[in-house]
Amino acid sequence: MRIAMCDDEPIILDELQKFCTACYKRAGISPTWLVSSDPNCFIDELEAFAPELILLDIDMPRLTGFDIAGELLQRNNRALLIFITNPASLVYETFQYKPFDFVRKSRYHEDLERVLLRAAHEVSARIDAFTFRSGSVSVRLPFSDITHLEADGNYVKIYTAADCYSCRSTMREMQEQFDSHGFVRIHKGFLVNCSAVHLLHTVSITLENGTELPIGRAWAENAKQQIMRSF
Repeated sequence: MRIAMCDDEPIILDELQKFCTACYKRAGISPTWLVSSDPNCFIDELEAFAPELILLDIDMPRLTGFDIAGELLQRNNRALLIFITNPASLVYETFQYKPFDFVRKSRYHEDLERVLLRAAHEVSARIDAFTFRSGSVSVRLPFSDITHLEADGNYVKIYTAADCYSCRSTMREMQEQFDSHGFVRIHKGFLVNCSAVHLLHTVSITLENGTELPIGRAWAENAKQQIMRSF
């Protein structure tokens, strides 16, 4: 689990990191850390680190926790955000940044472990889902709900039993993300969820919802082997 934390007080930063590490160790989780007391350096390093959880102080000079949270919103960063600060009066101001939770520094020994465990559970749940932009909205779909993907120029259509979404991407990029979730490439234009296949024919497949998709010659052998294993 990748955790990023920023607080302008190095002593507090060290205490919080040790506390969080101990909490997660008791839960069998080994976090990887990005820790900084410099808000400007912190925000520069966030994109490359790609944290799943971010812990932020609010009251920092030059760049506040709110400034960083606002930048994260603009970047459409989906990491869970927990504010850890002292003034309880700030809790209402945090709502516009959509935090996962708010913990007062004076009570972190009592409250933070519970919040951290909830965050770990949410991060774990997200691993089994695919998040993407479809037009102007952000969509999150469990991999198990996705039946197949279809190439569509510079976009890829993502199908569930009831809906179809469009995502700007390539089939190669999608295949890299979906291969480990039970999907197989059956054609240059199609990637299919093996568990959604109802019938396997010589040159095509039929999904549970009746959709028939072609099997390309170049992908046939590997596709049929993987689909047969899922039956």
